[in-house]
Amino acid sequence: MRLACEATCDVFRAVFASLKEGMSQDDIGRLVEAGFSKMGLHGGALVLLDASAALPHGTVHPQKLKEGDVVLIDGGCAVDNYHRT
Repeated sequence: MRLACEATCDVFRAVFASLKEGMSQDDIGRLVEAGFSKMGLHGGALVLLDASAALPHGTVHPQKLKEGDVVLIDGGCAVDNYHRT
């Protein structure tokens, strides 16, 4: 459980440090998946930007990151049958 929590925090920190204007939710989601993959883990996230972050199930409309936007990343990974979400 500790490894899953630490891995999730490490990946999310790295993703937030890598955000650039113009990225889409899918771009950010792929960064999350790649971060877990580099650790040998399977994980992912729902990514919502700006006003969409307030919607309980997100949106199907593509969004691009703009300066000052809220970024919500809701996800985690699985380690030995423990799922951190």
